[in-house]
Formats: sequence, structure tokens, C-alpha cells
Amino acid sequence: MQLVKIYTDVERLRGHHLEADDVFREFMDQLEKRMELYSFKRKYGELTPSEGYKFSMLEDRYEKLNAPTRYKESYTKTLVAYCRLATYKPQRFTISAVLKSS
Repeated sequence: MQLVKIYTDVERLRGHHLEADDVFREFMDQLEKRMELYSFKRKYGELTPSEGYKFSMLEDRYEKLNAPTRYKESYTKTLVAYCRLATYKPQRFTISAVLKSS
């Protein structure tokens, strides 16, 4: 999750607008890269027992996040909160409401 926080900080410094889905996709990308690293280590026999445990945990989380459950939504909210991003709702008003206030 630390790499996702760095990603959001860099994007905010660049002045880019981030959606919650952007943060989730970056997390999934980092998760896939980490799983690929562990997969290569396992293939060449360099995977330690602790890394094997982490790899199985990552695989489990990856499967749960790809399943059609509410876990993806709640985890995305957790990522957004961890990265200290604010979620704003768009302002909604009608033309008549603007004309009445004028």
C-alpha cells in the first residue's frame, strides 16, 4: 500500500485529479507485480518460507478483489482513506435554483 500512497502523492503534486478507481487499479497493478516477482522466485527455487506465505496471502486477496463482492468497494474506500484523499460529491443544482438566488 505504501507504493500506492507514493503514486497518489506524485499525481497530486502534478496537479492531476484522481478517482477512487484510479487508486484501486494502481493497487491491483502493484499487487500483480509483487505476485509476479514471487512467482519468478518460486520458479527458480529462491522463495523463502515467509515469502511463500506472503505470496499465498497476496493471491488470496487478488482473488477476493476480483470476485463480484462488496469487498472491492470497501477496500477501495480503505485505500482512499490510507492515501489521505478526499472524496467530493459533485455539486448539483438546476437553472431555476440559480435564477431564484439572483
